Amino acid sequence: MNGDYRTALTNVLQALPGPPARTVFVSTTGVFDGWRGGQPITESDLPTGETGRARILLDAETVAVDLLDAIILRPVGIYGPGRDFLIRQTLTATSIDGGRMTNRIHEADLARALEALLTSAAPPPVLHAVDEEPTRLRAVVDHIAARLGVTAPPTADDSAPSGNTFDGSVLLDLLGHLDYPDYRVGYDELVADAHPSA
Repeated sequence: MNGDYRTALTNVLQALPGPPARTVFVSTTGVFDGWRGGQPITESDLPTGETGRARILLDAETVAVDLLDAIILRPVGIYGPGRDFLIRQTLTATSIDGGRMTNRIHEADLARALEALLTSAAPPPVLHAVDEEPTRLRAVVDHIAARLGVTAPPTADDSAPSGNTFDGSVLLDLLGHLDYPDYRVGYDELVADAHPSA
């Protein structure tokens, strides 16, 4: 399976009239699945491929850098219009993994990050796209439920503290500010747009 990315990117490169002047490879913070190092994770931390999924993703990044000298962009959980999984989960789930640490990035800020990486004179080689407030899933779901005026689903009995946090300092330096710096700003807008009576 590791060869899939090398074959795919090699084919893409061969189909182009010449090497791109700049390539941004959109990966994911999933390269840190199973991470046992320090928190919060920064762009200076090197993922070690602790799980099968992390190894596949890390291989993809390595191939992109080898073949295209790519900049690596690692978004966390992307949300925004049309990406309202947590709102639907708040309304329908029987329980949630409330102890899990979550990170997110609004799709508008992610788009800004992509543009900045493509146009900046000196872009960072690796960028974590994450907002300014990682937090437990419990807090996010409780906030959404309060805005919707519904009872939040309870935390599952087997839920325990888990998950990684990511430092967003490099993204802030690149963009200057985030339009959606935390989950409250983003989900308040989503709830107002999708459920105007809430």
